[in-house]
Amino acid sequence: MSLYILVKTGEDSGIRFKIQPGLKIGRKNADYIIKDTSASSLHAQIHKSSSGDYLLFDCKSKNGIKINGLREGVVPLKPGVNFSIGTTEFEVVKDLQDKTDSPLASSPPPPSSDNSDVYYGPPSVEMAPPPPNLENSKILEVEVVQRWNDILEVFSQEISDKIKNKPKTILPMNPALKLKFIRGIQTDTEWTLGYGPRKVGADEYDLTIFEPEAPALCFELIPTHSGVHFKTNIPDIVLYNGRACEQSLLKDGDLITFGNTAIRIELIK
Repeated sequence: MSLYILVKTGEDSGIRFKIQPGLKIGRKNADYIIKDTSASSLHAQIHKSSSGDYLLFDCKSKNGIKINGLREGVVPLKPGVNFSIGTTEFEVVKDLQDKTDSPLASSPPPPSSDNSDVYYGPPSVEMAPPPPNLENSKILEVEVVQRWNDILEVFSQEISDKIKNKPKTILPMNPALKLKFIRGIQTDTEWTLGYGPRKVGADEYDLTIFEPEAPALCFELIPTHSGVHFKTNIPDIVLYNGRACEQSLLKDGDLITFGNTAIRIELIK
């Protein structure tokens, strides 16, 4: 079922545009530009819920979205829902193909058989045009511009249930460290670190090792009150000053080696 937003008042009265996820409504920074000085530059945006329903969210606008004069933060976009942005009124409508046929109007009475042009009755009155509805509205094609932050927001919503990361306490490194690669394919690379804990390894996004034979997690750098501690779970592969050591307090000039890579530690005082 296709849903549209029908503009009922204002300069765009009588047009409708298709409801699409991500579509922004506003006076300037939007996909549908509303010609209403009471609207904010970015006033509202359409989102699609996990259940498939469309929702219109207020983007912290000045005058908000209103239903029956009451401000609403979120408006469900279902057929028949009326809402206003600024002084402009809107209605959610179905596509014409989804509407059931209305009952046929009664046929007009047959013309008089005497061909008389005489009309007995009150004078005719010119009626005002009916308010806009789906039948007499025009479709406005609105293209939703996919901005990077929109794509990132959708991606974040899709993977939010899969993320298992837990918040960790971040502590300053005192003193700060400089890791200098003096051997291996990352020679001359320098990392200056001021907070931790930090992880170094081939599969770590934090501090990545590019050597093909490097372990997934080579070692960790953990700040403590006494200084920064070196820690590794594979001391036979990752050597600390040429020997196997699971953990130690880092000192200026310490050397960490694994495979063809050698990293010298410098304390920044």
